[in-house]
Amino acid sequence: MSLTPEQKADQDRLLEKGNGWDCYQFAHHVPGADKKALEARILEIGDANACRWFALDIPGAHIPSLQARVLEIGSSWDCRWFAQHITGADIPVLQKRTLEIGTGYDCYQFARHVPGADTESLLARVLEIGDKNDCLLYARFIPGINEDSLQRLRTRAKTLGSASGEETTSPSPAP
Repeated sequence: MSLTPEQKADQDRLLEKGNGWDCYQFAHHVPGADKKALEARILEIGDANACRWFALDIPGAHIPSLQARVLEIGSSWDCRWFAQHITGADIPVLQKRTLEIGTGYDCYQFARHVPGADTESLLARVLEIGDKNDCLLYARFIPGINEDSLQRLRTRAKTLGSASGEETTSPSPAP
């Protein structure tokens, strides 16, 4: 299908001055759009959001290039989202970046939502940098944790709760 003259003008403008999100929207919604040229523009100037959605919605998108852009400019949340939703994503590479820049909560989210995640390395990072809630969430919602690791998570949560003055156990019932 070919573009109308108005669509051609819009596409030319996007390829010259458009932002990543508008390029993605055009590629997604306009039959006949030059998806490869729009993808190139996204890789040049687009944010991680445009890269994620282009990878998800545009058949033939070059996943390794879009992932590289997400790794370059995206947050740990962007890395987790890409790993969770994009077929062909390199999960170990995205997890490595999450371990480098993410919070304890980000590591918990990666372990919980990304099939094939290395939950042991994510657990180690949560134990290193996670707060009380990260530890409790990991212990509660990540399956397959051995008893020793569960105990380490609970001990860290209790220690962090005590250090902050928070109560870590339920109060005793009133007499």
